[in-house]
Amino acid sequence: MKEELNKKHEQERYDFHVNNEEVSDEDLNAKFDNLNVKSEESSTTEKEENSQPVQSSLTKKIKKKAKKALQAQRLQEEAELEAANQIDYLKIETEAIQKLIKSKGLAIKEIPPDGHCLFNSVADQLKINHNQSKSAIELRRICCEELEKNIDNYLPYFTSKTGDIATQEEYLEYCNTMKNTASWGGDLELSALSSTLKLPIQIYQSSGPLVKFGDESKAKPILLSYHKHQYGLGAHYNSLRNE
Repeated sequence: MKEELNKKHEQERYDFHVNNEEVSDEDLNAKFDNLNVKSEESSTTEKEENSQPVQSSLTKKIKKKAKKALQAQRLQEEAELEAANQIDYLKIETEAIQKLIKSKGLAIKEIPPDGHCLFNSVADQLKINHNQSKSAIELRRICCEELEKNIDNYLPYFTSKTGDIATQEEYLEYCNTMKNTASWGGDLELSALSSTLKLPIQIYQSSGPLVKFGDESKAKPILLSYHKHQYGLGAHYNSLRNE
C-alpha cells in the first residue's frame, strides 16, 4: 500500500514538471520586455491618433499667420515703391529756389510757420535792412488799416470764399479777421504793406517771374521767398538775407 502511494506521488510530480516547464529569469525578463514594447507601441499609437486633431489645428493657425505676415510685407513693399515713384515737389521747389537766390548772393532766413510768417518775414527785413523794429502784430494792424482806409484800391482784387467778387461787407469782415487772428497773408497784404511802408517788396519763387510790389520806389527792397510745398500747409514766406 505504501509502495503504491509513493509511485502515485512520483507520477504526479512528473506530470507537474512536464506540464509546467521551469522558466528561467532570462526568459521571464524577455517576455516582460516584449509586453512593455507592445504596450508602449499601443500607447504611442493612441497618442498619435489623439493628437492629430490638435496638430491639424495648430498647422492651420501657423499657415494663416504666415499668410497675413506675407500680405503685410507685400503691402509695405508696394507702399515703398509707390512713395519712391512719387514726384518730390518739396525737393524740386527747394532746389530751384536755392539755385535762384544763390545766383543773387542771398540766403534764406527761416521763419516759423505759425500763420504770421509773412509779417515776421517783413519784420526781419525791416530790422536788418531799414533799422526799423516792428512786430508781426503791429504789421498786421498797419496793413489792415491800409486795406480798410483805401477799400476802392483793394476790393476789386479780393474775392469771396466762393470765388466771386466780394461785397464790401465780406471784405471788411476779412480785414477784421486778418487783423485779429493768425490768418495767413498773401498778395493783398503784401501790396498794402508796400504802400503803407513806402518800400518795394520782391518775392522769389521756384517758378515764374520775380513778383514785385511798389516797384516805383527806389528804396532798398524787402526780399522774401515764397514756398508752396515747404510745410504742406499752404503758402509760406521766408526772409532773404545777404550770404
